[in-house]
Amino acid sequence: MGEYSMPPYSAAADIDPIDPDESDDENENEREERLYNGERSKAEMRWVGIEPFLKSKGYLLPPRFQPDWQPSWQGPNGIPYEYAVDSFPLVHPNVIEGKRASDDKGVVIKSTSIHTEEAKKAALLAAIVDSCNHCVPVWDVFDFPGESECVIIVMPLLHNMWKPAFHCRAEVFEALRQFLEGLAFMHREKYAHRDAAMINMTMDVSDLMPGGFSLASQHFPFLLNLYSTDPRNRCEVGSLRYYFIDFETTTYCPEGIEKARVTGTYGSDHSMPEISEVVPYNPFKLDIYTLGNAFLKEMKASLAVLGCPILCLTRYIQHYLGMEDLEPFLLKMTAPDPDERPTAAAALEELDALIAELGPASLRRRTYKPSFGLSWQFYRFWSWIW
Repeated sequence: MGEYSMPPYSAAADIDPIDPDESDDENENEREERLYNGERSKAEMRWVGIEPFLKSKGYLLPPRFQPDWQPSWQGPNGIPYEYAVDSFPLVHPNVIEGKRASDDKGVVIKSTSIHTEEAKKAALLAAIVDSCNHCVPVWDVFDFPGESECVIIVMPLLHNMWKPAFHCRAEVFEALRQFLEGLAFMHREKYAHRDAAMINMTMDVSDLMPGGFSLASQHFPFLLNLYSTDPRNRCEVGSLRYYFIDFETTTYCPEGIEKARVTGTYGSDHSMPEISEVVPYNPFKLDIYTLGNAFLKEMKASLAVLGCPILCLTRYIQHYLGMEDLEPFLLKMTAPDPDERPTAAAALEELDALIAELGPASLRRRTYKPSFGLSWQFYRFWSWIW
């Protein structure tokens, strides 16, 4: 269709192409007033400016990002502002959702710096045909029009893997197994993710939420009812597929798993004991820690009131009840000494052995996120009868 040029109505010319300012130096009241008035931010106008270009590529943006958008809550027949799907702004300035015109599938469209080579690494990993590959599929990569430092990646719309809550023990073990399998695959290919944390772990919920969902609904849970019927339990669906996303910090280490050493680069989890800007560390062992810590934090949660921790039994309260037999395995993955952590391949083998040892009946037992009023005795009775 020829070369695309930015249209004259775009307000994106003075925006940082990599990290556009979503706040526009507003305070909270000013921001709320702007949103209620249906005024879009500079970061949003950056996407509005290339809406025709994305459409020519086969991707459709939500109504809020159409050049001729009219807020649905305004006018005599407007719906309540708080429940208007188009009232919610971008959650991340460089990430937007949309639809693929050819089949109406949900997509995530992300702009990323050419200097991180995120698009290149993501595309290379996604292109490897392997059932153990749990890197997010990449459907398209192209230049961001008018911005020489930026490219666009198009990926399927995936859901936060921690919501809805796990229903039974088998669901937890299956999710952990798939992510370990994915790490083992990446490590075989000599790639360390370096941010295999909670925020970068997703799942395909096509069968789990057949009514669909929006990115906004993951940050504003009450919106879920606008998009989908009540989600099913994971164990009812059968085969859910889990994926890693965000390869900005991913590193190729040609020297292999044992000899690889890197420095620096904090990911989303800042608790890693060995990370350093000066002392080299093994990024593959860091991946093991980060993945194990994500599950450990989800299975257990510390409780604090006015900054003072409340110590309960072994210094934690159960976030999910009934997962005690997974704890020793996760503690091994998060050992303070990297040399004491297993490789991804060894951890996967050990987890498979644990799953076989527990057996189907044990794995079918319910797991539960309790309220403070739920007694342990009631949980034990409920888990066994179910």
